[in-house]
Amino acid sequence: MEKSLRLFNFLLSKGWHLPIDVHTLALLVHNNFGIEIVTMQVIFLPSMRKNLLPTVSSSLALVLMIILNSGSLFAQEDEYGVGIDGTVFQGREKLSGVKVTIKTNGKLFSESTTDGNGSFEHKLNFDRIYRVYFSKDGFAEKYVEVDTRNVPQDQRKLNYAYRRWKVDLFRDDLDVNYGVLNRPLARVVYIPGIAGFDLDKKYEKTIRPAYEKLYTDVQNALDREEQLKEQLYKDYLIAIEDGDNYLKEGYYEDALVQYEAANEMRPEEPYPIRQLKKVNQLIAESQGVEERYAELLNQGDIAFDANKWEESKGYYLQATELKKKEQYPKDQLAAIDKAIAAELAAAESAEQARIRKEYDALIMQADAKFTAAAYSEAKPLYQKAQTKLPSEPYPKQKIDEIENILRSQAEADKEYQRIKAKADKAFMDKDYSNAVTQYQNALQVKPNDGHSTARISEIEALLAGIAALQAENERLARAAQEQKEKNYKDFIEKGDIAFKARNYPDAITRYESALEIFSDRTYPKDQIKLANNELAKLEGLDKQYQRVMAAGDQNMVSKEYEKAVSNYEQALTFKPGDERATAQLAEARNKLASIAAALAAEGKALNDQYDAAVKAGDDAFAAANYTQAILSYERASDIKSNEPYPREQIKKANAELAKLEGIEKQYERVMRSGDQNLASKDYEKAVEYYDQALNLKPNDTRAAEQRNKAKAELAAIAAGLAAQQKALNDKYDAEIRSGDASFSSKKYAKAIQHYETALELKPNEVYPREQLKLANSQLARLEGVEKQYERVMKSGDQKLASGDFEQAKGFYEQALDLKPNDERAVAQLNKAKAELAAIAAALVAEQKALNDRYNAAINSGDASFNAQNYEQAKSSYQQAVALKPSEAYPKNQILLIEDKLNELAQQARMEEMAAAALARKQEQYDQAIGKADKLLASKDYVSAKSVYAEAQGIFPEKTYPAQKIQEIDGILAGLAAADAERKAAETEAQKKEDQYKEMISQ
Repeated sequence: MEKSLRLFNFLLSKGWHLPIDVHTLALLVHNNFGIEIVTMQVIFLPSMRKNLLPTVSSSLALVLMIILNSGSLFAQEDEYGVGIDGTVFQGREKLSGVKVTIKTNGKLFSESTTDGNGSFEHKLNFDRIYRVYFSKDGFAEKYVEVDTRNVPQDQRKLNYAYRRWKVDLFRDDLDVNYGVLNRPLARVVYIPGIAGFDLDKKYEKTIRPAYEKLYTDVQNALDREEQLKEQLYKDYLIAIEDGDNYLKEGYYEDALVQYEAANEMRPEEPYPIRQLKKVNQLIAESQGVEERYAELLNQGDIAFDANKWEESKGYYLQATELKKKEQYPKDQLAAIDKAIAAELAAAESAEQARIRKEYDALIMQADAKFTAAAYSEAKPLYQKAQTKLPSEPYPKQKIDEIENILRSQAEADKEYQRIKAKADKAFMDKDYSNAVTQYQNALQVKPNDGHSTARISEIEALLAGIAALQAENERLARAAQEQKEKNYKDFIEKGDIAFKARNYPDAITRYESALEIFSDRTYPKDQIKLANNELAKLEGLDKQYQRVMAAGDQNMVSKEYEKAVSNYEQALTFKPGDERATAQLAEARNKLASIAAALAAEGKALNDQYDAAVKAGDDAFAAANYTQAILSYERASDIKSNEPYPREQIKKANAELAKLEGIEKQYERVMRSGDQNLASKDYEKAVEYYDQALNLKPNDTRAAEQRNKAKAELAAIAAGLAAQQKALNDKYDAEIRSGDASFSSKKYAKAIQHYETALELKPNEVYPREQLKLANSQLARLEGVEKQYERVMKSGDQKLASGDFEQAKGFYEQALDLKPNDERAVAQLNKAKAELAAIAAALVAEQKALNDRYNAAINSGDASFNAQNYEQAKSSYQQAVALKPSEAYPKNQILLIEDKLNELAQQARMEEMAAAALARKQEQYDQAIGKADKLLASKDYVSAKSVYAEAQGIFPEKTYPAQKIQEIDGILAGLAAADAERKAAETEAQKKEDQYKEMISQ
């Protein structure tokens, strides 16, 4: 680095003026990851080549070429890219035969093998991510990631380099964790600030601690290995020295032991082998049977005193082979067998004591659980105790007692659940009387059941509210009926007065108003006929005919087809069989029939949508796809909220889903639906979901609180609407009273203002409209028809200009009542109607566009959902919710997707845990096998067999432990057979000895 900077300063001092687009970078990166990268970059841009070199002296140009060539940084090549090279080491030694594999996008890009100097060199293309792997048998693989993307286009006609890598490979047989090598050793990326390639510093910071730990672990492992080798060699030299000393002094047996130890430590050394042959030859020549026998007894006694039964047994057996008639080694062998039997008995007794202690502890725990009535927790403890001491009767007695208790509790709970289900169904069906009876029955089974007690209190409150509401409705109905009777009587009385005064048009208007209140009353109909007859006598049949025909035509224009039918029928009474009246009557009736057909078609479309949703729900229910069934039934319930069938099926599907999912999962799902509807202010649906949650968990505080929140919001809305309605009614009644007062005092203009205000408040009310007609009629008489006409036309024009087209339409209709078929009034009326039609069409178009966007989002979501692209589906459903917040389907699909994503995440976690558990088992297995192999090699057959059995318990399917156990069983069987043969021989020898003594004694 310092040399590069000195060179750079030297060039500047010699007058070499470097343009600003020359970038010189000298980097030395050395870390503890086993890699050293030295990079010297001098980048030539096209703009500088013809201006730079001529200004450099020949000596400086030579220096520059040396820098460029020594670093292999840039060359005039046909293809541009990034050059890399370096050397692979093992420690300080260069490592040949290392495979350098470069991959991009998982595919092989290039490959090479390091030469005798451990060198490698490659060139990489732009716009790719490469992985450079270094591997060799017996070594842990490493790799470096090189990202050649992000090089600016104007700097791509250059050759970049990242040279002189130093890669150190570690042996793979060291006792260290190489897991960090699964990640890149380093990342090399393009750095705009230096216009060249360098290490990714951010990644370096994240990976550094792990690589530093690996490097330290490797060094420690190598140090330990070297220390062991050094110690083993020291021990070897000591053994050789001791062996030589014993040999010189004539202690051949001691020398033999030392040379054998030395040979085990370093089997490749020839000296211990030569000395062993020499010592054995000397022993054979100098040591007799007696000495060998004495030595064997001595060794056997030493091992016997140290309780090394198998070792001492070997010495005694060898002594017996030398002197078969000697009793002492035989007695020692018998003592060894007795000692081994005693140890086995002691071990068995200790095992029994341990089992008894575990049994007592389990019984104590189980009894405590039993006393606390935690029977489900007590039972497995008794069962575990029973496995410890199967002959003990107490655990079985308690298990039987628990099963009887649980059976009784289950029967009681089953009966309670049956009654509770009937009670809850009656409650949801609003059969409150039956629900109270069933909840009382449930309390007989579970006297302290909070769910039943709460439901009874809730039903009592509901019944009280219903009774109060019914009483209020009846009061309002009576009041409305009384008001209708009063209004009817008033119209009849005023009609009769007008009739007696021969004011037949006024009388007809009053009688028609009476008929609008009670259309089935015959008196006003009869009076209208009489008045028309009298009017016909006064005006003539033709004039009367023209009047009702004009009224009928106006009714057709304003689409009041029922009134048109009535007027045309009256016209036919004046001119029976009149073609025009007959045709207009038929047209009016056809219009009414078309409206009825359209309403029927709309009802049929609604029924078809409802039936389709119900069928989809039934199909999903039959296929046990209960989640989809719930969504379909909810859509059906949205279409026809009063139909009970979808709600009943939702309950059934929830019940089946609860069996599959478990109550807790079902509870969380309906609670999420409730919370979503509460957040979107669909409080009635929120209450339904929280009721479902309380059916699953009757005493759940959170569900009860959320349901109370939703009910409080509904109550607040109802109270607000009631207050608004009351205020509207009060204002309307005040205007009617003021209008009636003005009308009674013959202040018709003021009365008209009040009636018009009342009609704006309640456009569908008949009374103010009829009073307007009467007031206008009376005002016309006082002011004249023309003046009245101009007044209402002016009001209509003002309303039309202000955009109040509905009110404008009413004024123009009043003008036509004053001057039937008036062209200006008809034109203005048509304008108002056209504006109203345009607004309606715009609303329909807007609604259609909204529906199209909503359906497109739903279809996209469904397609992604069916393709299991849940994130994309969730995004589409969220768009649908934004378009129509009150729609339940996309919300429920989002909840379903969240459940699916949670399940996938849980599955991934379970797989990860399973893999980790398998790795731990494999590690335990490998450790057990290693330990067992060492025990077998040291001829500790019993311990080795036990450890092999442990390994087989970890992986029962593996055959190696079973094979080794079988091998050990064969060895032990052979030893046992040899011992049995020895004992048999001793018995036979004793028998012959006894026979010999008996013969001698005779």
